[in-house]
Amino acid sequence: MVNSGPLRAVLAFDEAQLPQPSLSSLHGDHELHALRKGAALPDLPTNQIDLFILLVDARTGISDAMISAWHFYQERLFPRLLIVQGFEDATTDFDDIVLIANRTLEAIATPYLVLHDEDGNPSGLIELDTGTVYDYSTSQVLKSIANPELLDLVRDFQDEYRENFHELGADAFQAGILAIAIPIANRNQLGIAEITRYLQLLSKR
Repeated sequence: MVNSGPLRAVLAFDEAQLPQPSLSSLHGDHELHALRKGAALPDLPTNQIDLFILLVDARTGISDAMISAWHFYQERLFPRLLIVQGFEDATTDFDDIVLIANRTLEAIATPYLVLHDEDGNPSGLIELDTGTVYDYSTSQVLKSIANPELLDLVRDFQDEYRENFHELGADAFQAGILAIAIPIANRNQLGIAEITRYLQLLSKR
Protein backbone atom coordinates (compact mmCIF):
# COMPACT_ATOMS: atom_id res chain seq x y z
CA MET A 1 0.00 0.00 0.00
CA VAL A 2 1.28 3.46 -0.89
CA ASN A 3 1.85 5.85 1.96
CA SER A 4 -0.25 8.97 2.42
CA GLY A 5 2.88 11.15 2.09
CA PRO A 6 5.28 11.51 -0.87
CA LEU A 7 6.15 8.44 -2.89
CA ARG A 8 9.11 6.67 -1.26
CA ALA A 9 11.53 4.61 -3.31
CA VAL A 10 14.78 2.75 -2.75
CA LEU A 11 17.24 3.65 -5.52
CA ALA A 12 20.14 1.18 -5.70
CA PHE A 13 23.17 1.57 -7.96
CA ASP A 14 26.78 0.44 -8.38
CA GLU A 15 29.06 2.62 -6.28
CA ALA A 16 31.39 2.98 -9.28
CA GLN A 17 28.72 4.75 -11.36
CA LEU A 18 26.73 7.53 -9.70
CA PRO A 19 23.18 8.35 -10.84
CA GLN A 20 22.93 10.85 -13.67
CA PRO A 21 22.03 14.41 -12.60
CA SER A 22 18.76 14.23 -14.55
CA LEU A 23 17.40 11.73 -12.01
CA SER A 24 17.35 14.44 -9.35
CA SER A 25 14.26 15.88 -11.04
CA LEU A 26 12.12 12.84 -10.19
CA HIS A 27 9.45 13.57 -7.63
CA GLY A 28 9.16 11.73 -4.33
CA ASP A 29 11.62 10.70 -1.61
CA HIS A 30 14.41 8.42 -2.84
CA GLU A 31 16.63 6.54 -0.43
CA LEU A 32 19.97 5.95 -2.17
CA HIS A 33 21.91 2.72 -1.69
CA ALA A 34 25.35 2.31 -3.30
CA LEU A 35 26.07 -1.38 -3.90
CA ARG A 36 29.67 -2.53 -3.71
CA LYS A 37 30.83 -5.44 -5.87
CA GLY A 38 31.93 -8.39 -3.77
CA ALA A 39 30.52 -6.92 -0.56
CA ALA A 40 27.61 -8.25 1.49
CA LEU A 41 24.21 -6.85 0.63
CA PRO A 42 23.44 -3.88 2.91
CA ASP A 43 20.31 -3.79 5.04
CA LEU A 44 17.56 -2.78 2.64
CA PRO A 45 14.42 -1.05 3.94
CA THR A 46 10.90 -2.36 3.40
CA ASN A 47 8.85 -0.30 5.84
CA GLN A 48 7.02 2.61 4.21
CA ILE A 49 8.64 1.86 0.82
CA ASP A 50 6.49 2.06 -2.34
CA LEU A 51 8.98 1.18 -5.08
CA PHE A 52 12.39 -0.38 -5.73
CA ILE A 53 14.48 1.25 -8.48
CA LEU A 54 17.63 -0.43 -9.76
CA LEU A 55 19.88 1.90 -11.72
CA VAL A 56 22.17 0.01 -14.12
CA ASP A 57 24.94 1.70 -16.04
CA ALA A 58 25.54 0.18 -19.47
CA ARG A 59 29.30 0.72 -19.02
CA THR A 60 29.52 -1.57 -15.96
CA GLY A 61 26.52 -3.90 -16.27
CA ILE A 62 24.65 -5.84 -13.60
CA SER A 63 26.60 -7.03 -10.55
CA ASP A 64 25.85 -9.85 -8.13
CA ALA A 65 24.92 -7.26 -5.50
CA MET A 66 22.35 -5.76 -7.87
CA ILE A 67 20.89 -9.19 -8.55
CA SER A 68 20.57 -9.89 -4.83
CA ALA A 69 18.93 -6.54 -4.14
CA TRP A 70 16.47 -7.02 -7.00
CA HIS A 71 15.45 -10.49 -5.85
CA PHE A 72 15.03 -9.20 -2.29
CA TYR A 73 12.26 -6.84 -3.44
CA GLN A 74 10.90 -9.21 -6.09
CA GLU A 75 10.23 -11.89 -3.48
CA ARG A 76 8.25 -9.32 -1.47
CA LEU A 77 6.27 -8.18 -4.53
CA PHE A 78 7.37 -4.56 -4.41
CA PRO A 79 6.88 -2.62 -7.66
CA ARG A 80 10.23 -2.73 -9.50
CA LEU A 81 11.71 -0.35 -12.02
CA LEU A 82 14.96 -0.91 -13.90
CA ILE A 83 16.56 2.30 -15.18
CA VAL A 84 19.42 2.06 -17.68
CA GLN A 85 21.90 4.92 -18.07
CA GLY A 86 25.27 5.35 -19.77
CA PHE A 87 24.46 3.63 -23.06
CA GLU A 88 25.37 6.80 -25.00
CA ASP A 89 29.04 6.16 -24.14
CA ALA A 90 29.09 2.36 -24.12
CA THR A 91 29.29 -0.48 -26.60
CA THR A 92 26.41 -2.07 -24.68
CA ASP A 93 23.05 -0.47 -25.44
CA PHE A 94 19.70 -0.45 -23.65
CA ASP A 95 18.44 -3.58 -25.41
CA ASP A 96 21.60 -5.50 -24.42
CA ILE A 97 21.14 -4.62 -20.74
CA VAL A 98 17.50 -5.70 -20.86
CA LEU A 99 18.52 -9.06 -22.32
CA ILE A 100 21.03 -9.51 -19.51
CA ALA A 101 18.42 -8.45 -16.95
CA ASN A 102 15.95 -10.99 -18.35
CA ARG A 103 18.49 -13.73 -17.61
CA THR A 104 19.73 -12.53 -14.23
CA LEU A 105 16.81 -10.66 -12.64
CA GLU A 106 13.48 -11.71 -14.17
CA ALA A 107 11.49 -11.16 -17.36
CA ILE A 108 11.21 -7.38 -17.64
CA ALA A 109 8.84 -5.43 -19.87
CA THR A 110 10.09 -2.55 -22.03
CA PRO A 111 7.28 -0.06 -22.74
CA TYR A 112 9.73 2.12 -24.71
CA LEU A 113 12.56 1.50 -27.17
CA VAL A 114 15.36 3.96 -27.91
CA LEU A 115 15.51 5.72 -31.29
CA HIS A 116 18.83 7.05 -32.61
CA ASP A 117 19.80 9.86 -34.93
CA GLU A 118 22.10 9.53 -37.96
CA ASP A 119 25.17 9.81 -35.71
CA GLY A 120 23.98 6.99 -33.46
CA ASN A 121 23.02 9.24 -30.54
CA PRO A 122 19.79 8.56 -28.63
CA SER A 123 17.26 11.05 -29.96
CA GLY A 124 13.87 9.72 -28.92
CA LEU A 125 11.65 6.90 -27.73
CA ILE A 126 8.85 4.89 -29.26
CA GLU A 127 6.05 3.74 -26.98
CA LEU A 128 5.30 0.17 -27.96
CA ASP A 129 1.70 0.01 -26.78
CA THR A 130 0.53 3.03 -28.79
CA GLY A 131 3.18 3.51 -31.48
CA THR A 132 3.75 7.05 -30.25
CA VAL A 133 7.17 8.60 -30.91
CA TYR A 134 8.70 11.08 -28.46
CA ASP A 135 11.37 13.15 -30.22
CA TYR A 136 13.99 14.50 -27.79
CA SER A 137 16.28 15.95 -30.45
CA THR A 138 15.11 19.52 -29.79
CA SER A 139 14.65 21.56 -26.63
CA GLN A 140 10.93 20.80 -26.72
CA VAL A 141 9.84 17.16 -26.86
CA LEU A 142 7.80 16.51 -30.00
CA LYS A 143 5.11 13.84 -30.03
CA SER A 144 3.95 12.01 -33.18
CA ILE A 145 2.70 8.67 -34.47
CA ALA A 146 5.39 6.34 -35.82
CA ASN A 147 5.55 5.91 -39.57
CA PRO A 148 4.78 2.47 -41.09
CA GLU A 149 8.47 1.63 -41.64
CA LEU A 150 9.33 2.19 -37.99
CA LEU A 151 6.28 0.21 -36.85
CA ASP A 152 7.43 -2.70 -39.00
CA LEU A 153 10.86 -2.60 -37.36
CA VAL A 154 9.44 -2.79 -33.83
CA ARG A 155 6.52 -5.12 -34.57
CA ASP A 156 7.96 -8.15 -32.76
CA PHE A 157 8.84 -6.07 -29.68
CA GLN A 158 5.36 -4.52 -29.78
CA ASP A 159 3.60 -7.90 -29.95
CA GLU A 160 5.68 -9.28 -27.06
CA TYR A 161 5.01 -6.25 -24.87
CA ARG A 162 1.28 -6.26 -25.54
CA GLU A 163 1.08 -9.98 -24.83
CA ASN A 164 2.71 -9.49 -21.42
CA PHE A 165 0.61 -6.43 -20.69
CA HIS A 166 -2.72 -8.04 -21.53
CA GLU A 167 -1.89 -11.39 -19.93
CA LEU A 168 -0.91 -9.90 -16.58
CA GLY A 169 -3.32 -6.95 -16.57
CA ALA A 170 -3.03 -3.17 -16.58
CA ASP A 171 -2.20 -3.03 -12.86
CA ALA A 172 0.59 -5.62 -12.98
CA PHE A 173 3.36 -3.06 -12.41
CA GLN A 174 1.65 -1.48 -9.42
CA ALA A 175 0.98 -4.94 -7.96
CA GLY A 176 4.65 -5.95 -8.18
CA ILE A 177 3.94 -8.67 -10.75
CA LEU A 178 5.47 -7.07 -13.85
CA ALA A 179 8.78 -5.19 -13.72
CA ILE A 180 9.47 -2.31 -16.11
CA ALA A 181 12.71 -1.11 -17.76
CA ILE A 182 13.19 2.46 -19.00
CA PRO A 183 16.30 4.07 -20.58
CA ILE A 184 17.55 7.54 -19.65
CA ALA A 185 20.00 9.84 -21.45
CA ASN A 186 21.62 12.71 -19.62
CA ARG A 187 22.13 15.05 -22.58
CA ASN A 188 18.49 15.54 -23.46
CA GLN A 189 16.47 14.32 -20.44
CA LEU A 190 15.27 11.32 -22.46
CA GLY A 191 13.33 8.93 -20.25
CA ILE A 192 12.67 11.22 -17.28
CA ALA A 193 9.08 12.06 -18.25
CA GLU A 194 8.42 8.39 -18.98
CA ILE A 195 9.69 7.33 -15.55
CA THR A 196 7.55 10.03 -13.97
CA ARG A 197 4.43 8.54 -15.58
CA TYR A 198 5.07 5.24 -13.79
CA LEU A 199 5.74 6.98 -10.49
CA GLN A 200 2.41 8.74 -10.88
CA LEU A 201 0.67 5.39 -11.37
CA LEU A 202 1.90 4.34 -7.93
CA SER A 203 0.90 7.68 -6.42
CA LYS A 204 -2.68 7.19 -7.64
CA ARG A 205 -3.17 3.73 -6.13
